[in-house]
Amino acid sequence: MKKDLRILYSLISLLMFIPYSYSYDMAHIEMLKQYAASIPEFVDAASAHSWLDPDYYPFYRAWFNRPYESSILNAIYGFFRAEPFGQKEILKAIAQFNERPFRRMQKDKSIMYDQCNVKSGDRVIVFGDLHGAFHSFVRALDRFKQEGLIDDALRITNKRAFFVLLGDYMNRSPYGFPLLAILLHFASVNPDNVILLRGNQERNRYWEDFLASRDFLKIMSGQEGLDVLPLAIEINNVFERLPDALILHHEGSGEDVICAHSVVPGSYKAQPSTQAFLRGESRSGKWLKRGLFFQDFFEGSAGWSLFSAPVALYKKYGGLDQDAWCELVVGERLSHGVLSSFHAECTPIEQPLSVPIENRWSLAYGHEILTKEDEDLLRKSKPYFLCASGDLSTFLRSVTEGTKQGEEVCFLNANQEGGVHGYFFRVVFLDDRYIPLNTLENVALFRERYGVDSLLLPQGTAPVQELMSQIKTGKFFVFFPYTGGATFRKSELRSMVHARQSYFDELERLLVYFQRRHNSRKIALVYQNDVFGAPLAQHAKEYLLQKYPLVSVEFVPFARGQLSMELQIEQLKKYNPESIGFFITNPAQISTIINDLGINTFVGKRIFAIAFEEYFAEVAGRWGVEAMFSSSFQPPRFRQGRLMELFRLLMEKYHYPLGITSYEAFFCSNIFLKAMRNVEPPVTSEKILQGIEALSGTDFFGMTLHFDPEVRGFILPIWIFEEDGSVVRLDPHYQDEN
Repeated sequence: MKKDLRILYSLISLLMFIPYSYSYDMAHIEMLKQYAASIPEFVDAASAHSWLDPDYYPFYRAWFNRPYESSILNAIYGFFRAEPFGQKEILKAIAQFNERPFRRMQKDKSIMYDQCNVKSGDRVIVFGDLHGAFHSFVRALDRFKQEGLIDDALRITNKRAFFVLLGDYMNRSPYGFPLLAILLHFASVNPDNVILLRGNQERNRYWEDFLASRDFLKIMSGQEGLDVLPLAIEINNVFERLPDALILHHEGSGEDVICAHSVVPGSYKAQPSTQAFLRGESRSGKWLKRGLFFQDFFEGSAGWSLFSAPVALYKKYGGLDQDAWCELVVGERLSHGVLSSFHAECTPIEQPLSVPIENRWSLAYGHEILTKEDEDLLRKSKPYFLCASGDLSTFLRSVTEGTKQGEEVCFLNANQEGGVHGYFFRVVFLDDRYIPLNTLENVALFRERYGVDSLLLPQGTAPVQELMSQIKTGKFFVFFPYTGGATFRKSELRSMVHARQSYFDELERLLVYFQRRHNSRKIALVYQNDVFGAPLAQHAKEYLLQKYPLVSVEFVPFARGQLSMELQIEQLKKYNPESIGFFITNPAQISTIINDLGINTFVGKRIFAIAFEEYFAEVAGRWGVEAMFSSSFQPPRFRQGRLMELFRLLMEKYHYPLGITSYEAFFCSNIFLKAMRNVEPPVTSEKILQGIEALSGTDFFGMTLHFDPEVRGFILPIWIFEEDGSVVRLDPHYQDEN
């Protein structure tokens, strides 16, 4: 310690004769380029303990070149060392940012958001997650300088140009803090035209949880022994003042676009005026080299995901290896807007910039704009809202998501082909958590906001049952509900139409096939005691006893949402059936039953189920339980027919997973689309329904459809998945065959 103090006294004496002016001015693009060229762009992590939390500690030590063991001497060394992005420069950028005039923000519950009014001719340039992509952003600034959009001092020369950064500036690479300093300066010198938003990293001090932040701060400051650093407090104060979202409001049309990393102000959800949602990274297997992709229709708004971080980690794990950003040139309406995505090779800083490749997309409808004719059609278009209610947040979430995805790819393709009768399509799926009263509220909202009188592909027996009073009036239409409830298959319900077979019809064909294969004499029926399971179990028992009089059938009911299955398991063990039939929609309960029963209970027993999606087969397969189950639609792996090939092609194009549920939605959506194309404008729900009925006997992608007015639906085959994985097609009258 005495040695440290002697050295400290000597340094202070020496420094009294050194003028305090040793600092870099990095607020110029040319100087940023020089600095970027002096440090490696792609740095590998020191260890692979977590790809989301890479360790750059050795690199930081070498970068800051700390020569002393003493923390006091390191602090002095760091203070006077000429490091362009050391503590002094970052504090300077923070102070400068804090001096800029802040816009007044609005609050929606816990979400803070800003609004920017735009008009025809404005340019909005958007960057997604950057995650310390320092070199990439310097190249972007250089491009904008060469274009004349900004000058060397990062000042925007065109005051009708706005830059929006969606957040997640830190971590994943070693250069989060240098990048942050540039961004703060860029926003400081352009307070009205550069908007920095908060991402996940900037909220609730989340960025501090990662090594790339903690190690950098501690080594840079020479205070590796401290848990809380003053600079971290200053940075968090900045992040607390950033908005979570930005609303681009078109002054002429009254239309809006939401820019945010992930959160959305509730007042802008499910609004016809909200055209698009430009969001940040979504780790869903969709990272593309061009950075921008259409993700989904988010409550009716076209949802775009933008990723702008071609750093070493994402090059390796995400496939993004190019600089990426997007631009919206505002026209007379945002709904007619074209969103351009740009992506360019990551050339070394000292080399000439690569030429970016531009792709153009319909901002509000999700399809690619390839020709001038596409753009002309877009300018003349009107929106057609396809509304549905389903469970997007609880136990049927994957079913509803699959339905939504199958519907989306159908109508995205229709948009790509020029729409129908001047309409372009937007899918509006709202969450009802499989609660019928929520379904009613969603329908009321659809009527009020979108003026619709129909639902396409609503989800669930109980929610659809809640709509029966409206359906019976003939003034509200339901197209292809995801339910096989027999109560909906009546000739008097003329404002409903089905493609999915009734549960009773599907069940009868399954039971006949199952009994022909196994001839079980003692069968237990495990079912959820609600409008889905109870009628199925009752019908199964009646049908089995009628067709196979020697069969014994035992009911094993349980409540939907019930977690403990002790009584049911005891009943099964006591009855000791040869075969067990399951009528369950909740995958958690499927897992509970199989887990609690134990694999030994299933040894020597035959299992069958109506496939509510592929839940049962998936869960049973994980436990090694073989089962036979049925489906109203063929599985995508059974590649039969032109429609299936088109489905597989489009699902791959939009990076959605294949599934029976999504194929069912795609099948039904194409029937709806074909009928809509056949009717004369003006288009109404009643005309479309009549057009669907008129498709009976006509060609549909190489198939001939047969509509039965008595059951208000098409007569289609049933598909049986056998225990060995093979698939069998059963034609409509299989159960009546000898």
